Amino acid sequence: MKILRFKASKVHGQYNFDLNFFSGITFLIGINGSGKTTALRLMQAALTIDLSTLTSIKFQKLTIDVLHQDKLFNLEIINAGSNLIFILNGEESSVKIPFSGNDDRNSILKSERLDSFFGRAAYSSTQ
Repeated sequence: MKILRFKASKVHGQYNFDLNFFSGITFLIGINGSGKTTALRLMQAALTIDLSTLTSIKFQKLTIDVLHQDKLFNLEIINAGSNLIFILNGEESSVKIPFSGNDDRNSILKSERLDSFFGRAAYSSTQ
């Protein structure tokens, strides 16, 4: 698998990333606090569907293009305010991941297991 491009908008409400990866080595260079680690965390979270990280880092939209076994894949994750929307190669998932607002989300992430929160949120939305 090879990451070709990573884009993210409004990360922490202010950063926009547009990173192209080359066939050799690609370096991320920037001053402390410029978002290098956050960009890497978001890339990893997108590729592994790490819901804990995806819901704990504020962003508007992220896109990652990956070449895997000679096939190009495009994954978009949109933070729609109350849930995450996943789009793979232009097809939106029928599953949307719900979460509370930033204040509620931060307290839940600190005080409970995230999977129990998602289970409770899914249960309450079906009633």
